[in-house]
Amino acid sequence: MIAKDFESGETATASAVFTLNPLSTGGSFVVSPTANPLVALASAPPCPSGSSIRLTIRKVGGLVATPSNLLACRPNLTSNIFAAGMYPSTSYTVNYEVLTGSTVTKGPNPATFTTGPLPSTIAFPTSTVVTPFGSQDEQTDYTVLHSYLALVLAATDRLGNINWYYAAPGANPASLLTRPLPGGYMLTIQSGNSWNPNISANGQFLRKIDLSGNIIRETNIGVLQQQLIAKGATDFGVCGTIPLPAAIGSACLSGMHHDAILLPNGNTIVSVATEKIFPPGTQGDTTGLNVDIMGDGFLVLDHNYQVLWYFDTFQHDGGAPQLDINRPAVLGEKCAPGQPGCETLFLAGTPGVTTQANDCCTRIPFTTIRQTETSFAPRGTRTGFTRSITITEPVPAISCGAWDWMATSRLATSTTIRTRGSRTSTMLKSIILPPANSPCLTTETRASPLRRSALAAGTAGACR
Repeated sequence: MIAKDFESGETATASAVFTLNPLSTGGSFVVSPTANPLVALASAPPCPSGSSIRLTIRKVGGLVATPSNLLACRPNLTSNIFAAGMYPSTSYTVNYEVLTGSTVTKGPNPATFTTGPLPSTIAFPTSTVVTPFGSQDEQTDYTVLHSYLALVLAATDRLGNINWYYAAPGANPASLLTRPLPGGYMLTIQSGNSWNPNISANGQFLRKIDLSGNIIRETNIGVLQQQLIAKGATDFGVCGTIPLPAAIGSACLSGMHHDAILLPNGNTIVSVATEKIFPPGTQGDTTGLNVDIMGDGFLVLDHNYQVLWYFDTFQHDGGAPQLDINRPAVLGEKCAPGQPGCETLFLAGTPGVTTQANDCCTRIPFTTIRQTETSFAPRGTRTGFTRSITITEPVPAISCGAWDWMATSRLATSTTIRTRGSRTSTMLKSIILPPANSPCLTTETRASPLRRSALAAGTAGACR
């Protein structure tokens, strides 16, 4: 392990030896609790090569056992599968099945597992069923995965009862779920302290987690800043090293926001926010102060979250046919330090600096990234999630528009929710953005290529 102070450059190293022991020994079937009271870890003995294994989960006293997805057997290794999608303070009978051709062999010793209560220290969302599902609705697929703006991630049944959640580490348990991933993992953006232990900011961590909440892989803004500086990036530096009040031309990478996508080749693309200081009068500002403008960027990370490529909107702000730095926000919106809905500001609000509308764009070539078929199967870890991403050729942007989840609609991402074997139901995440001149655009008008890709794909809709 290497630890680095991003401001002083000081580093320190340490090493440790880990020994991993199997939970299942001597042919036993073991079900253990995890850090998440609604998730158990089942460990089954080795099974023959060419066969498959899965869990079955049934409420004690219930009649229906719900199977997880099938996993390939490994003859010399135990199979470890998370059991999730269970309700709080409820007892379940958990077993495993080995499938060899058409033969199903059940484990001889089922285990009983009782979930814990929801923690009283966490604020959980509540739901109200407006229209209950009826006989004409799909009867077997019932889990809905939610990502809230200021609450923990949660999954519920169609009555709003929580059967899974994730609380981020640190003082703020909320996080942004950008995508469920193959294998029962989740890709999240989380807030906290990254480059400065004394400063907590929005969107500082990109974390891949499993169903129990373990962090499988992560990076943070501090690490990414260092990698970008090494690649010669001029607008993605460390915010804390800029002398205040910030001089004209000062810029830094403040955080990640809105989206991160696992690409078909295994790389990950994430959208980031930058601040840059421009001369007085930029975008019509009349304060006489230097102007802090928020911009966007994209980072492509490899399998180990190392930066491969970056896109900086401020490198394309010279005017048509690209960005026009002098074009203000459509409705004159501005961000202020601490304002909800904005990324954390580091350069604004200091003497001699004012914030200007967080929009600096009219037209820019961009790449449309469309996502389809994301599935969530909470009963097992290697869940056979599917994801299809189409990257189209660059096309001109229409204009700056509201972010997709803030608009009314019916276009964009199909989400497949899977909870019983191979049965699936597809829920359309309705998204249609209003036209560029619509009065609906009252929330956020900073336009990045990703936002404009959603806008270009949509058609006009009414205000909520």
